[in-house]
Amino acid sequence: MPHLDVSHLKCPLALLQVKRWLAGCVPGQQVELTISRTIDSQDILRFIVVSEHRIVMQNEDNNTVQLFVVIHH
Repeated sequence: MPHLDVSHLKCPLALLQVKRWLAGCVPGQQVELTISRTIDSQDILRFIVVSEHRIVMQNEDNNTVQLFVVIHH
């Protein structure tokens, strides 16, 4: 499963990296994203929902959020 870790980046760079990476993914493909657990993560989550991708699982720990996303058709 393709994986992108942007937990070390701050917005807007993290969001731009996620947008660019998701644009290159295949529709219907499941991917894994790791983002930092900060207020900036809300921008990434909002982008995923607005782009009509589907979050199928979300795991959180103290510092990161791990997302499993199905790419929109």
